[in-house]
Amino acid sequence: MNNPRSPRNAQSAAKAFDIDLTDHRSVKATDELIEAADLIFLMDYRNYHNFTTHFPQAAERMFLLRIFEPGSTMQLPDPNGNSSSVFDTVYADIAACIHSLIDEYEK
Repeated sequence: MNNPRSPRNAQSAAKAFDIDLTDHRSVKATDELIEAADLIFLMDYRNYHNFTTHFPQAAERMFLLRIFEPGSTMQLPDPNGNSSSVFDTVYADIAACIHSLIDEYEK
């Protein structure tokens, strides 16, 4: 979807990480956006498959976000349509993944 606002649950979960999503809008992935990206992190296998299929020229820059985060699954669930607690959990997982990525690249 293009241009919807972040759900209230997403806005609340993001505030715990000092991120304001009030004015955030999603945008559709385009060739121009994909080409401009150095790295592209995706949350689940479905999106990874869709992106590598639609943008094969950038497949070598696409990774699952949880690549350096130990866990039982490489996927992060889409919290959209779920309770605030699900958003809180997923956002905490995203933060942990980002910290793991930073730690890995600092090495």
